[in-house]
Parts: sequence; C-alpha cells; structure tokens
Amino acid sequence: MFDPTLIHHPNSTEWSPCEHVATYVTSKLRQPLDKLSRSRLRSEWPRPALPSNITATPSIDPNMLLFFTKFGKDPKKRVESLDHCQDKLLDLYGPLTSILDLAEEARIEGTNVDPVVLSNCAQRAICLLGNANSAMAQKRRKRLLLKIDPKLSNLASKEAGQEANGLLFGDSFIKDLSN
Repeated sequence: MFDPTLIHHPNSTEWSPCEHVATYVTSKLRQPLDKLSRSRLRSEWPRPALPSNITATPSIDPNMLLFFTKFGKDPKKRVESLDHCQDKLLDLYGPLTSILDLAEEARIEGTNVDPVVLSNCAQRAICLLGNANSAMAQKRRKRLLLKIDPKLSNLASKEAGQEANGLLFGDSFIKDLSN
C-alpha cells in the first residue's frame, strides 16, 4: 500500500483533467449541499466501519469538558463549527474507501474494475469535498468578517462559487459589502 513518506522526489506539476471532468469539478468544488442531499449521499456511500471508530467525528473528551467548565470556559463555543466542518470532511471516507476497496479487490482477484462504479464513487466524493470545502470557506469568511465588524458575520454564508475566481469572497461580495 502507498506510503507518502517513501516519495523521494515530490516534484509537483500542474495537470488538467479532460474537459467534462474539469467542468464537473469546477461546478461542485465550492457548492454546499443541502441537508437532504448530504444525507442521501451519506446513506448511499456511508463511512466504512473501521476499528477504534476512526471514521467518526471525534467528540470532546469528557475530562476536557470538565477542565473547561472548571475554568468557566464554554468548550463548545467556536469549536462546534469546526466539528461540523470535520464531519463533512470525514464524509469523504465512504466513497474514497469504496474506490480503494474496489481497486484492491480487482488487483487481488486479477479482474477489472467497472469504470461506471468508479466514476460514480469519484463524483460523489467530489460533491462531498465541495460541501466540506464550502463549509470551511464559510468559517474562514465568518472569522475575517468578525474581525472587521461582528454585525457583518451573517454575510459569511454567501458562497460565490466559481465566480470568485479562487478568492475567498469574490468581487461580487466586495461590491455588496461596499454598498
């Protein structure tokens, strides 16, 4: 199995996927999912059952909760938003582990992997990645807007998507903010 520590020359070069794949990824990578769509994706490709509950979103240790309360701090304040982002990121384990499992099974058995199944898994992983990416971008926007003016933080949920041209807020957001 792959071990990233064994890469000797990690020279990275740019590459571009075929046009229809690039179009699909571009449309999904900054797109949040509504609760129903996310729920359906998660039930279609659930996280695998692995030892030590490793694919679950880690909860705060009970002893740490006591420690925080002892010092009058609310451990869930500002932490829960990251909890939700981490949960969305961990959703990727379902389709990605399925891809790896299908490939390994085919390798061991000397058979071919159905490209339609692989494509379906990959498309769902991209949708889940877009959802996690959008959630993290929203948290970043919110933190920055809170530093400017706490009243602006409710504007953080506006996702500019591909129109932002790789920027966190995008020109349309900045124009709206100026007004």
